[in-house]
Amino acid sequence: MASSNGDDSLKAAFDPEAFRHRAHQTVDVLADYLSRALDGHGPVLPPIAPKDALARFQVDYDHAEPASLDTLLADVLAASNHLHHPRYVGHQVAATLPTAALAELVSGLLNNGMAVYEMGPAATALERHLLGWLGGKLGFRAADGVFTSGGSLGNLTALLAARHRATGGGEFPLTKLVLFVGADAHYSNRRAARVLGLPADAVVPVAVDARRKMRIDALR
Repeated sequence: MASSNGDDSLKAAFDPEAFRHRAHQTVDVLADYLSRALDGHGPVLPPIAPKDALARFQVDYDHAEPASLDTLLADVLAASNHLHHPRYVGHQVAATLPTAALAELVSGLLNNGMAVYEMGPAATALERHLLGWLGGKLGFRAADGVFTSGGSLGNLTALLAARHRATGGGEFPLTKLVLFVGADAHYSNRRAARVLGLPADAVVPVAVDARRKMRIDALR
């Protein structure tokens, strides 16, 4: 029996040889981009206004023909912040190691979630070992936890654990919980406190010294 058009399309979408060919092409484009960025080609951040970026990438998803990956990749590279540029000053995130990007490719293809162990056994083991190693670097005899996508989610996760510890996991008047932070603490702490149900005045800023460390006398 001949395959339907839908079956053929699905088979083509997962074709290993087509993926191999496309991957080689994409890596070549990214390698050329990396070379230009490292050489300081062009500005670090292209001068494109938010409204212009929205217009540039606007698509009628219901009716438009899909753009080629080559065109989309070229547009995305041209409009992005170039972290490997020698004049990039490390605002928020660091320049990605090329080998780390390849590791993300592996992770993206495997797509093993880690909400439950059975969905990501290798990733779970790697995470626990790496967390233990990092904890050792910080002087902890034992360390465990989870990696998060960034500091904001990390602060939320840590404060959730602190709230659970403070309340014993049971009912507790949230109005009695207070979070002391240095005056320079990241705004995500205040946002995380609101997400966790704490009142607006539960986050108390404490003065810092010349080294931006919390002043103990001000804390008292």
